[in-house]
Amino acid sequence: MDTLSQTFSALADPTRRAILARLATGAATVGEIAEPFDMSLPAVSRHLKVLTDAGLIERHTEAQWRRCELRGEGLRAAADWIEEYRRFWEQQFDKLEAYLKRTAPQSKGQSKGRAMVASAVPDDRTLVMTHTFDAAPARVFAAWTDPEQFAEWFGPHGMKNTHCRFDLRVGGTWELTGEGLGTRRAISGKYLAIDPPRRLSFTWAWHESGSLDTPREHETTVTLEFKPVGKRTEVTLTQSRFRDTTGTANHHWGWTGSFEKLDAFLSRAA
Repeated sequence: MDTLSQTFSALADPTRRAILARLATGAATVGEIAEPFDMSLPAVSRHLKVLTDAGLIERHTEAQWRRCELRGEGLRAAADWIEEYRRFWEQQFDKLEAYLKRTAPQSKGQSKGRAMVASAVPDDRTLVMTHTFDAAPARVFAAWTDPEQFAEWFGPHGMKNTHCRFDLRVGGTWELTGEGLGTRRAISGKYLAIDPPRRLSFTWAWHESGSLDTPREHETTVTLEFKPVGKRTEVTLTQSRFRDTTGTANHHWGWTGSFEKLDAFLSRAA
């Protein structure tokens, strides 16, 4: 099997993609990697062997520990292959935009400005996720704005929150600490918009060393739109201004786990 085929074969399994997302946050032991998954250590080891054979991770033995780490260069062939098609579609969209601009009827006094092109994901440093929850907007909004409820479900599988404080007002701050997956985490930010139960926006930054006493790292912005769909709620999350695509991928993994846990939390609360 050629390298590209082997890479895509390894990436075809969702468990292996989740393992890569976990390792993108830092090296981990086999036990730490297995913690969020409902499978045996031998089963996880088989997934790790596939990823190792594909050149996507490296495994090292340190005393009695077996540690794994991501090999970013292993994804380079796949990224280069995908990049060619991204450029192809950009060219097609440019042609479509030019065609629509030429053929659009012009009303009297209308300017011939650049056409507005909407996109679900504006760029590779912006994360957009939509999920429908089986609860009314007010109930879902409360789960995001009540610190006790938020601490119950927030974070990827395997993470437990240890502290959560909200000063729920525009300009007010929020902070949260947690532990799990072999690490400690600390996050804080400031509320930018609060419009219950329709919209919520806040800044977000990790703290170095997983402690609120340490400096904040790169800051992003999270915006949530809550839309009623019958008796349910469609939530669209947009997190923007990531420093790189690794940050986008890591947060996609984290929010996916959070949404799954929020589904379960709302079901229990009901």
